[in-house]
Amino acid sequence: MPKLFLAALLLTIDLLGISGCAQAPGANYARQSGVVSLAPGETQQVWTGVAYRPLRVCNDLESSGTALVVIDERPPAALGPGICTEDYGSTIHMSNNSASAATIVYRTIFEPTFLGG
Repeated sequence: MPKLFLAALLLTIDLLGISGCAQAPGANYARQSGVVSLAPGETQQVWTGVAYRPLRVCNDLESSGTALVVIDERPPAALGPGICTEDYGSTIHMSNNSASAATIVYRTIFEPTFLGG
């Protein structure tokens, strides 16, 4: 019986998490990873969540355009196809000022936590 209770509890927690995500104001709200396609001249911003953590942002190797990426008000990084940048933050501002489309891939970088001494 305890296993059934635990399974039901975990299912309830998962469903509550899904319903909370469904109420988010946009597709790029508090996502820890994702892909953003930017048309020429387009700008987007994503928020990866409340936690301030290391982020890795790349312009996909098959992109045609160069994108300008800013992580949390840091100096901008111009990312050509296949180029990445990493920094700490929770907000990524992306703009495509080139004449071709750019596909930006981003994710949080989880650092291992060691317990004990």
